[in-house]
Amino acid sequence: MTTQSTLNLVTRLPLSDAPRWGKGPYKGKLNQKALQVSGEFTCCDPHPLYEGLFYWNKRPAGTQLWATEYHWKNLGLSTPSEILEKRRAAREHNLNKPDSEPRVLEDGKML
Repeated sequence: MTTQSTLNLVTRLPLSDAPRWGKGPYKGKLNQKALQVSGEFTCCDPHPLYEGLFYWNKRPAGTQLWATEYHWKNLGLSTPSEILEKRRAAREHNLNKPDSEPRVLEDGKML
C-alpha cells in the first residue's frame, strides 16, 4: 500500500496519472491493486493521491475498490459530488436552523 506524504495531502495527481493495466482484457482499466492506500474510507471519499477517484467499497478480500464518477452515473446512481453536496447542505441546515424545526438527514428526510 502507498503511504501518504505531506505533498500528497496538499496536491493530488490528475486522474490521467492513475495506474492502469497495460495488456490483456483489462487494458486501460484502473489497476485496483496499485491504487490501494492505507486508511479507513467510507463510500464517496476521494482518493488521497488521485483527483477524480472515489471510494466505492471494500472487496471480500479486504482490498479497496476505487471508481470514477462515471461509474456511478453508468449505474444510474447519484455521483459522489452530488452525495457530498447533499451532506454539506444537510449539515449547514442543521447548524443554522431554529430549535423548533426538525433536523434534516443527509438523504433529505426530516427527523
